[in-house]
Amino acid sequence: DGFAANPFIDGPGGNDDSVWAYGLRNPFRARWDEEYGQFYIAEVGGNQQLIAHDDLHIGGLDQPGVFYGWPFYEGTPDTYVNAGQSTDDPNAFPLPDGDIGDPANGDFYSTPIWSLDHQGQSASLTGGEVYRGDVFPDEWDGVYFYGDYTRDYIRYLVLDDTGTQVLGDFAFKPS
Repeated sequence: DGFAANPFIDGPGGNDDSVWAYGLRNPFRARWDEEYGQFYIAEVGGNQQLIAHDDLHIGGLDQPGVFYGWPFYEGTPDTYVNAGQSTDDPNAFPLPDGDIGDPANGDFYSTPIWSLDHQGQSASLTGGEVYRGDVFPDEWDGVYFYGDYTRDYIRYLVLDDTGTQVLGDFAFKPS
């Protein structure tokens, strides 16, 4: 048993042996949630205000070699945002397939589980974490709290029982 091997370890030279996955742009905050067994990664999107998205990805120790889409794709569904910024061919990378990466079955592209559309204005998803405390009411156990630095708010996402799907996005209004 144990964890999957890192596909980028090749000894001296070549790949950077510390890489586990790739395709993230400025991942602002990342947190493990032990109960769901997920690693939540919040990243800010590109600078094209009309098409940019900030994304929430999940990862895990069973996802070596996963590609999260940058610099070619952002958001849900995977919106093509490259517009010539990268000289690389997007077809040389794993292509979007609308689900979370599953390297054990040959699926190396991982779509975000949620995205914040810039809608033509500034945004800055500042990732939070899945709440597991006892200060707030029980209905907030297992929700993902996040902030947006430029829009000046805190909100939360209700997740399914596995922590892999977002069921709703709500304003944080403590009673």
